[in-house]
Amino acid sequence: MWAVNKTNESSPILSCIVLGVSKVEYGYIKGLHEMLMLATCTIALPTALANALLLISIYRNKNLQTPAYILLCGLALTDLSVGIIIEPLYVSSLAAAIQGNILKSCRLREFGYRFSYFFTSCSVIIVTCISVERWLIIHGKFSKLVTKRRILGVLATTAVVSFVLDSGWSWFPSAIALQLSAAGLLFCVMVITLAYGRIFYILRACKARIVSSNTKASKANRAKYRHSVLTTVYIVTACFACLLPYVCRNIIRSFVGYSRTVFIFDHVSVLIVFLNSLINPALCFWRTKEIRTSWHSCMITHNGPS
Repeated sequence: MWAVNKTNESSPILSCIVLGVSKVEYGYIKGLHEMLMLATCTIALPTALANALLLISIYRNKNLQTPAYILLCGLALTDLSVGIIIEPLYVSSLAAAIQGNILKSCRLREFGYRFSYFFTSCSVIIVTCISVERWLIIHGKFSKLVTKRRILGVLATTAVVSFVLDSGWSWFPSAIALQLSAAGLLFCVMVITLAYGRIFYILRACKARIVSSNTKASKANRAKYRHSVLTTVYIVTACFACLLPYVCRNIIRSFVGYSRTVFIFDHVSVLIVFLNSLINPALCFWRTKEIRTSWHSCMITHNGPS
C-alpha cells in the first residue's frame, strides 16, 4: 500500500488516503505522527511569540521604522502566520490521522499546504527584496529609491505574486506548477547572488579607500554596513537551508512517487521549513542590538521602572 501509482499524484488528497488506509503500516504511521505532533507543538508557541515580540519591538520604536526594518516586519508577519495558522493546521491534520479520520486529515493537510505555499513564497520574495535593499543602500547612488512607501508597495506586490503562484497549483497540473515554482526560486537565488556579489565588491572597495585615508568615521560606517549585511546573509542562508530539503522532497517525489522513505522525508522536510520561522526572529534579536534595546525599553515601559 505504500507504493502509490503516479497517476494519483494529480490528486494529493487521493494519494494521502491511499497511504493512510494501509492497516499493515498503521502502527508505524501513528507513532511517526505522534512524534511529529510533539515536535510541531514544541516549536509552534515559541515561533508565534518570537515573531510577535519582533513586530512589537519594531512598532514601538519609531527609529526602527525604516525601509529595512519594514521588510523585516513583512518577514516576521509571514513567520508569525506560520506559527498561528500553518502549524496548528498541520497538528490538526496529524491528530485526525491518529484518530483514524484519514479523509479529514488529508483535507486539513491539503488546506494547510495551500497556506504554506503562499507564506513560503512571501518569505522567499521578501528575503530577496532584503538582499536587493541592502545593495541599493550600500551602493549609495540608488539609496534614494528605497523609501517606506515603495517598500510597502513591494510587500503588497509580494502578497499578490505569492497568491498567483499559490493559485497555480490549482490551475495547472502538479508537474507544471512545480516547474513554475522552481523557476521562480531559481530567479530569486540568482538575484540574491548578484546582489551580495555587488555588496561585497563595494565593501572591499571601501576597505581599500579606508586603508588609504585611515579615518575612524569611515571605518565605523564600513563596520556598521558589514554587520547589517552579514545579518541579512544569515537570514537568507537560513531561509534557503531550511527550504532545500523540501525542494529535494518534491524532486524525489516527482521521480519515484510515494514510498515509506518519501513519506518520512516529506514530514521531516515540512518540520524543517517550520523551524525557519523560529530561526529568523532569533537571528534578528541576536544580531541587532537596536531590536534588543527596543524590546528592553518596551518591557520597562510595561512593567514600570525598577
